[in-house]
Amino acid sequence: MIPLLSLLLVSIFTLDYLAVKLGVISNYFTLVPEFFSLLVALIVIGRSIVLRNWEQPTHYVWVLVALFLVYMMGAVAQAVDPGPLIFGLRNYLKFFPLLFLPAVYNFSDKQLRYVLGVFLLLAALQVPLAYFQRFVQFADRMHTGDPITGSVTVSSSLTMVLCLAIALVITLYIHRKITLSLTLVLFCYLAAPTAINETKATMLLLPVATLGPFFLARGVEKKWRKAVPILAICALGLVAFVSIYNTLIAARWGGTGITDFFTGAGYEAYLYRGSEEGDLTYSIGRLDSMILPVKVLADDWMQIMFGLGIGNVSPSSMAGMAGEHVEMGKELGFGMTAIGNLIWETGVIGLAVYLFLFYLIWRDSRRCAQVDIGSESSWYSTWWSTCIVIFVFGLAYKSALLLNELGYMVFFWSGVVASRYWRIRYGAEGSPALKSQKAPRLELAGR
Repeated sequence: MIPLLSLLLVSIFTLDYLAVKLGVISNYFTLVPEFFSLLVALIVIGRSIVLRNWEQPTHYVWVLVALFLVYMMGAVAQAVDPGPLIFGLRNYLKFFPLLFLPAVYNFSDKQLRYVLGVFLLLAALQVPLAYFQRFVQFADRMHTGDPITGSVTVSSSLTMVLCLAIALVITLYIHRKITLSLTLVLFCYLAAPTAINETKATMLLLPVATLGPFFLARGVEKKWRKAVPILAICALGLVAFVSIYNTLIAARWGGTGITDFFTGAGYEAYLYRGSEEGDLTYSIGRLDSMILPVKVLADDWMQIMFGLGIGNVSPSSMAGMAGEHVEMGKELGFGMTAIGNLIWETGVIGLAVYLFLFYLIWRDSRRCAQVDIGSESSWYSTWWSTCIVIFVFGLAYKSALLLNELGYMVFFWSGVVASRYWRIRYGAEGSPALKSQKAPRLELAGR
């Protein structure tokens, strides 16, 4: 199973880059991660039937059932064509097999450390690639950091991936898995690309990734004393980010730098511009992309509740797969944020179910960290609680649910932590099924 997951991670971080960014392989290779998803789905179904065992809270299954019903309600109500419907199901369901895989396969600590090692290696490789892109490959575009994506989809996704890695490093330090000197070196190394790819959200994401593990760790003595050097390096990192940002990137907000952007009116216009139907996409802010679908769909209760149908607003390069409302989506900011996308295609009910799913993941992560203090599961859960906060923020920042490098990681590790919590609470000795069984009585020979 570990070779399969390792190949999945490698394919996520390489194939899109080689096919889309460099054009050295066919675009069909970008479907390889989805082939792995299908294979994992077959493994989950097969093992659950053969072993008749499910070691994960069942509320995740019920959430998937609820989401599927929402998908079908929207698709039937809006008469979505088969092409967009299939395309939508592919986009919305491809990560779920990774969520359920740990329910039928008990990963050992050694196996999970190996997967984390592969992830850290791939994250580390983003750093030299990002600097190559900035100063060699795209040196003629020094006015913007948008092309600085590493091997992932977009620059903001690169920042989020690196913040997940930084949160892991800080968690390992808190739980005495690595030394302070190694922590500081890795922090500076992994944070370096965030200063050159023009991701303003770094000002929020980096403190969350750095301080989150300190707030969420349980059973660690003198953890805040250990936080002092980390706080110092985080503060220096933010100062360096501002200095490099203002130095390398030409002023794009009326002649102002990043400091003036946050202290002036720049961030307000960046988030909300009061756009209305008929405005062009470039005039739409992050909040606009989440407010506009509510305004447009509010006149029809079925549309506002269940959306326009999955895939029905999504563009596609494949013939017959583009949705009926693609042009309207382009005009009104579809694809800018995951929350806006969900409202357009699944309505407010679909958005609520997704948010409830991530709440359950965060709650089970916190419970796992609290009931098994001092174990491997404890620091896994602390790290993952921080990552869920970062990812949920990403829902309002980018189309995070469409980014393979984030989606596969989030759903797999969410499944790992949820299953760990289930096994701690309902393991061999504590299983309600076993408790309900009466112990066999001894019978003497001849009786």
